[in-house]
Amino acid sequence: MNDEPDIRRAVPTDQPHLFIWDDANAIELRSFCNEVNADYINYRDDLLQRVSETDNFLVLDRYIDREIHRIRELCTKSPSGVVLLHEMDALIAYLASRPGRKVNLFWDRLMRTRHLEAIAWIVLPSACKPPNWPNERIRIIRSVASIGIVHGPIERNCQNQ
Repeated sequence: MNDEPDIRRAVPTDQPHLFIWDDANAIELRSFCNEVNADYINYRDDLLQRVSETDNFLVLDRYIDREIHRIRELCTKSPSGVVLLHEMDALIAYLASRPGRKVNLFWDRLMRTRHLEAIAWIVLPSACKPPNWPNERIRIIRSVASIGIVHGPIERNCQNQ
């Protein structure tokens, strides 16, 4: 029996979904992506590649639409049709630290994003889960460890909590 979540059956397919996975790490996620034929993208690395050496400050709170557009671009470029976006909690933490509820604006715009060309899964720790995100677009992943060995993720839909 396979305990891997079926990320290709996400509905709706053109809107972003959340993987709430507290102990996710890049090695485990890359392995998972290889098993299910999905594209692993590290948001933090992608952001650093997009930052110019002449930029003194990131000021991501002023460019929320640019970051949403980047998610859309990553989906458009996906050869597999499924994207797992990891370490986006860096953006969430940054926006949460800024005045003016910028993190709420980001979540609202991301939640309303439509017509993505690939199924987008954003991997986040539970502390970053937005309170108003639709439950049908959230999967909670629990890693089951026994003597330090991870046997694989177990999926739980938020509606079944």
